[in-house]
Amino acid sequence: MKNVSKIILSTVLVVSTFTACKKEDTGSNNGGGNQINVTQVQNALVVEPTATWCGPCGTYGRPATELAIEGNNKAVAIYAHLKAPSSDYPSQLGQDLAVIYGAANATGSSYSIPKIAVGNNITGAYTDLNYTANILKGWINTITAKTSNVNTKIEASISGNTLNVKTNTKFFSAGMDSFTYKVAIYVTEDNISGRQFMSSGSYQNITHNHVSRLCLSSNVAGDELMAGKPASGTVISKEFSGSIDAAWKKENLTVIAVIWRQKGNSLVFENVDKIDL
Repeated sequence: MKNVSKIILSTVLVVSTFTACKKEDTGSNNGGGNQINVTQVQNALVVEPTATWCGPCGTYGRPATELAIEGNNKAVAIYAHLKAPSSDYPSQLGQDLAVIYGAANATGSSYSIPKIAVGNNITGAYTDLNYTANILKGWINTITAKTSNVNTKIEASISGNTLNVKTNTKFFSAGMDSFTYKVAIYVTEDNISGRQFMSSGSYQNITHNHVSRLCLSSNVAGDELMAGKPASGTVISKEFSGSIDAAWKKENLTVIAVIWRQKGNSLVFENVDKIDL
């Protein structure tokens, strides 16, 4: 069995070199908003740095990820399409996520894809799709079986080409460590018909889902919710606003909110929520 990309397991992600995503943040934080019901559910974030010109991504990466997340409503996926070297769906969000997961540098002069991450676990893609999918499923199941320490819920609306997002984040556990806790807002698009290069040496037309489009937080690591040790029951609300491309189909957009905790340059996944527009 051929290993397309050496498997890497990681519990900490380094975020000292990524570039900022687009931001149009209102900065609202009322510290106690309760308009959104936040449930104690643990979800898993699945990120695959990819590109339409990448043959192994089309043949081994994307299909394995699709197998792993199929039918699992606790798995929230993002295909992080590179901005450099440019995919057919380039985005700064895609590039910055690739940098976080060690799949590319900020300029695109160095990259190694496909990489597939679940939370803080990272693997390459094997030629045996089921083998890769089972690795991913195992990580997803391990994460989602845990009792969540923190979760967030999203409200979102579109007026013209302006996307408005509100999150309520609730901390459930009194025993959480003292870190800086952040919320990041990402936008993805589904149901895009377009080409994908395959390892066979030719392009095929496929349907691209979970395509990275936009970051509404100040950067890919998110905006600060609080610094320190959160008290159980603490609820923090934040509001974000940004412009979406007129070419994107609004009915195919998904807003994703990721909770990260950060200490120094270490960024660790906590939880994720999504809402389809």
